[in-house]
Amino acid sequence: MLNRLFELVFRRALFRDAFARRYMACLREAGLSSSLVYEPDAFRIVTDYGIANLDNAYRAYRQAPRGQRKAVIVRYAALMPREHVKDRSWDEVRDQLRPVIRNRGSFVESSLDVVLKKGWDAYHQPVGRTWGEDCFELLAVDAGEVITTFTNGPSKAWNVSLDQALGMARTQLRDVTPNAFREHLPGVYIGAWSDGYDSSRVLLPDVVHRAPVGGSPVFMIPTRDVVLVASASDESALRRMARSALEFAREGRVVSAGMYTYHDANVVSFPLKDPEVRCCLDELRRDIDQEQYAQQKRVLDKINQALGEDVFVATCLRATYRDASEVCGATPSYLLATWTEGVATSLPKADRIAFVVTSGSRAGDTLVVDWSAAMPLLGDLLSDDRALYPPRFKVNGFPPEDVLCQLEAIRTA
Repeated sequence: MLNRLFELVFRRALFRDAFARRYMACLREAGLSSSLVYEPDAFRIVTDYGIANLDNAYRAYRQAPRGQRKAVIVRYAALMPREHVKDRSWDEVRDQLRPVIRNRGSFVESSLDVVLKKGWDAYHQPVGRTWGEDCFELLAVDAGEVITTFTNGPSKAWNVSLDQALGMARTQLRDVTPNAFREHLPGVYIGAWSDGYDSSRVLLPDVVHRAPVGGSPVFMIPTRDVVLVASASDESALRRMARSALEFAREGRVVSAGMYTYHDANVVSFPLKDPEVRCCLDELRRDIDQEQYAQQKRVLDKINQALGEDVFVATCLRATYRDASEVCGATPSYLLATWTEGVATSLPKADRIAFVVTSGSRAGDTLVVDWSAAMPLLGDLLSDDRALYPPRFKVNGFPPEDVLCQLEAIRTA
């Protein structure tokens, strides 16, 4: 069995490396003269003008029929910047401004890469507006075939504020937005612009209100290319929308696990009363968190090694609830993080914590406790770990015996 597992891992690496070579060849065919450096561990290509993370392109490539796979590579390679757009003048970029919505965790690797090169003082989150439960609204420049996202805000040479630039970007997006909603499922409508800004159009309430849902619009943007809309009063449509969002998100390019509506033109989270809807969104959140925590771990391990820090970067294990039946096309699951006594740990926020005791009369025991139930008992034993997103916590010791007794009383396993 171990030999079979090794073979699968080895073959997966070979397939990914072969894809990267095809991708770089396509970049050359498109006229990119920049240096190209393939980093297999991070599965990305670094050029003089930016970074191409290959996960989404590779997923789309594998899902496409064989005869269409070259077209997938061409389409993704066309998005690679071929110059430093930040060096363009304001007059050159003003009419090309667009707003984009990106998941906050989309920048895990790029933000931490800076730390690897320059240290923790250089760490920062993207410069944008906080949007929804888990996103940023960022500024982008659309130069035709290539869209460049400005994670540090507008170029200083342009002499405009972020709010001014995003205001212009929204107006210009509205100007190129015709009515383009079509029915995707009964009571669920999907945007059909297919221009790279479908999810961004939720920044324009008047556009979302055009969807003929027959009531107050509730919407989701599971991926960059998908905006789904249903009526707040149609419970069946909301369930269909939640299931569909989960399916879309598993194809890659995820944006948000939230379900939203408008209040006085402001985006607010939609209250989740239906158990199936809540289950679908919880599973979507776990999909996103699990992948982003794994990305964090890859880079944080390198940082700790470079800095000589002996810290275990924990990730999340996925497990299903016992005797649970399918609710949203899958058995409901939870994320589990492990906290071992005596081990300096960076702990991800999970649904449950496994406390592994290594000393005293409880040595060898493991207490699994719901995260929300454990938090009030832990006090100063956890502190924020460098404002990372998704959030991590630095463990400051281990629960003493009196706290372990309280955890014992509420353990789930």
